[in-house]
Amino acid sequence: MTAFTPEVVTDPGAIRELVPAWRDLVRDVGAPPFCSPDWLLPWQRHYAAGAEAFLLTWRDDAGLAGVMPLVRRRRRLPPLAELAPWGNSGTSLRGLGDLVARPDRAAGIAESLVGWLGGPEARWDI
Repeated sequence: MTAFTPEVVTDPGAIRELVPAWRDLVRDVGAPPFCSPDWLLPWQRHYAAGAEAFLLTWRDDAGLAGVMPLVRRRRRLPPLAELAPWGNSGTSLRGLGDLVARPDRAAGIAESLVGWLGGPEARWDI
């Protein structure tokens, strides 16, 4: 199995540049529309303002192989960092976002995501 390392994409311009490839990936794998940038980018603008919203992306020779939109919110009381997928709050359709990955790469990407979540860069409490 190929080892994957996620790229953390925080720059809004870089996220916008990924939209066509992200949209194609969602379509190609048959992911729900709630995993699409067409749903998640408006969610991020309205419900993640003031939070740290970013993407984890995985690439291979064929291009974008996986994407996981995450948002980190800081709570004051108790002082915690909450890490969650985009789309996890604000609407009655919350909780429908997920990792999107090409089927031939999904197991390796999921393993990489778990490793990233357990590493120092993730910086989360809940």
